[in-house]
Amino acid sequence: SRSASGTDTCTLSPVAANATAATLSTAPSATRPSAPPSATLSATPASPKRPPMLTLRFLFCSAFFEWKEVGTGLALSAEFGGIPTPSPSPTIRSLCANRFFSLLNETVMACGGGGSKEVTLLKEIIKWSTQLMASGCGVMLQPCASEDGGEDLWRPLDKKSIASFEAGTAFAHQLEAHRLEAAEATDADAASSGNGAAASPQAELARKLLALELLSYHLLLQLLSQPNAAAEALAELPECADELRREAAARTDGSGGGSSSGCGVSTSRGAASGCCVVGGKLASSTGTVVAKCVETEMADRPAVIEVLVDLMLSLLVQPSNMLRELCKQVLRTFGDDITEGTLDLLLNVLRKPFGAQD
Repeated sequence: SRSASGTDTCTLSPVAANATAATLSTAPSATRPSAPPSATLSATPASPKRPPMLTLRFLFCSAFFEWKEVGTGLALSAEFGGIPTPSPSPTIRSLCANRFFSLLNETVMACGGGGSKEVTLLKEIIKWSTQLMASGCGVMLQPCASEDGGEDLWRPLDKKSIASFEAGTAFAHQLEAHRLEAAEATDADAASSGNGAAASPQAELARKLLALELLSYHLLLQLLSQPNAAAEALAELPECADELRREAAARTDGSGGGSSSGCGVSTSRGAASGCCVVGGKLASSTGTVVAKCVETEMADRPAVIEVLVDLMLSLLVQPSNMLRELCKQVLRTFGDDITEGTLDLLLNVLRKPFGAQD
């Protein structure tokens, strides 16, 4: 709507059942690109056929991005609903952040959740972050608790979080590539055998990599609200993915499939690089012993399922339906791998008195 002073007012109305309202003023139309004036942005209930991407993008930028000044990045700002003037207050940013995550949860639930559609949706949102950070038109923000216990303060994303975001994004892309590779191998096995390959090691690997990919994208979003916990969780995932691929390769051909064991020694028959104790023998760099140092080097490492359950327990304490559903999806995918150590982790939580500290 147009005020008497000639300023366009963009009102964010309640979406679905969550009555969150905020009024933001955008720059005068003379400073904005030649596009229709911003009108009231209201989203209909999320549906799989028409996800409310424009509203999600507007809320995301209003919460987590600070434009440098009016007049910069006009073309880019038009994609995100314009540049708010004045800049949103901490209270408005918190409202936009809360509504962004609740609307995202509604959209994920409408799409079925836990599958490739959810991955595609989250991948698009992470792409917004990358686009905004690379634009040079402003800075990404994250909430920080105030010392006096008042409303959250919003400060630029710190270097550690930025590094974690970049590494996590690259890792998510690698997961996608490995997942598609496993899916192609599954299809090839099914075509050659004619009996289907739903239970093949590569099919199982593809399902598990999809769950890790989904988890990594959710953790990337959590970097904007819970940076320390999300960064630690993201750092655990690459080794989990490597271990899953090693296990799948070993099950596929019974000899490790020639994949890297992570310790500089080939797991296929051939020359071992470096030295490794294998079955009580020293495999030199010129030896031809089959190097099975996966067992020797990784004997003391926790199983992938134990690492993931520990991560799921840390996410379940957060008041988010979306994260709870995520945990269910991951645990269902890895349910066949439950170990005694995993059960101990779960039972330890149940044994603790309500309200007791970790």
